[in-house]
Amino acid sequence: MITQKMALTSNWQQLTDGTKTVYLDPYSGSAGWCVSDTQPQPDADFHILKMPITISPPTKVWIKSTREWKQDTVVTISVTG
Repeated sequence: MITQKMALTSNWQQLTDGTKTVYLDPYSGSAGWCVSDTQPQPDADFHILKMPITISPPTKVWIKSTREWKQDTVVTISVTG
């Protein structure tokens, strides 16, 4: 298992490519996530990350900070498979 922190910006970043199981935990700030095969549009709908979630294959998840004015959003991710 690999565990690391990931700093987020207000742009969508791909979190999973659909081949591995990932445990996602909010650390600081406010993060949004969505499921998409390709990079979502900047104004795409999303879920707010309030508690840890597990993402399993073949799900492809994208994540971003929901804060436009403050760049302090960090999540902890663990790749388990």
